[in-house]
Amino acid sequence: MSVKTFADPEVKEMLDAHFVFVELNVDHEKEAAGWFAGKGIPDT
Repeated sequence: MSVKTFADPEVKEMLDAHFVFVELNVDHEKEAAGWFAGKGIPDT
């Protein structure tokens, strides 16, 4: 997904304008992962 979809210029422009991406290692940052209430890995 990151190689095909996120690299598309139109998609990238829209995402950059409306979202902040965060990569979080849920194995090492369990407390922080809980703040986002993810239901599984990967989660968007």
